Amino acid sequence: MKNLAIYDLSIQEIKKNGANTYEYIIGKSFFKEFDYEDFKDASLNIHFLIVNEHSKHEFKIQIEGCLKVHCDLSYDLFELPIKNTTEYIVKFEEEPEDNEGIIYISPGTSKVNIAHYLYESILLSVPMKIIHPDIVNGIRKKPNFTTLNNFEDLKLNLEKEAEKNDPRWDQLIKLIDKK
Repeated sequence: MKNLAIYDLSIQEIKKNGANTYEYIIGKSFFKEFDYEDFKDASLNIHFLIVNEHSKHEFKIQIEGCLKVHCDLSYDLFELPIKNTTEYIVKFEEEPEDNEGIIYISPGTSKVNIAHYLYESILLSVPMKIIHPDIVNGIRKKPNFTTLNNFEDLKLNLEKEAEKNDPRWDQLIKLIDKK
């Protein structure tokens, strides 16, 4: 996780009054750091905003871009557009309980790595069921001939393998025929 050091923010940066903006471009290598390989490619623009008003601190994560993913129905590869905004409230105290949407930072902490919050926000932006835009009501609007050809090739290979006799079985059949 050495490559995630660019997502470190010092507490002084977080506590500055007003708004602080950070821009990140996230690709496939970001997800490799988390051992997540469901995305074949990624091109995401992240707009990370820290808003400080009086004693209230907020993180706003705006995500926009595309992820290259496989369709859950046809397994076709396509670019899934992503656009989402996630907000977190930041509190500088010991974590009293597990609470979604609130980030607790211990008072003695000098820096915070936001990579995990970016990662979670991106994953929450992806629909649970990923369906190719050419599929409506479970039926593809236009046929995908490359997928069909791949299935035909697979079927031919399986048929060829089925025709081949395994010599071990031949020896077993000879033993049964002797009895």
